[in-house]
Amino acid sequence: MSEENISIVIADTYPPVTTKPWETNNIITGQMLVSLDKAGILSDLPIKNNNVFF
Repeated sequence: MSEENISIVIADTYPPVTTKPWETNNIITGQMLVSLDKAGILSDLPIKNNNVFF
């Protein structure tokens, strides 16, 4: 895996270092949903409106 791809995975996985602790859960939840969407999994989940999170 290239260094650029590793950086992208890290950026998709971890919140920025400037994030306040109480903001972390929302950011991780949002990143998780983005990752699921990129993988094509989000559309398979039983969520009525997928766009509600974005």
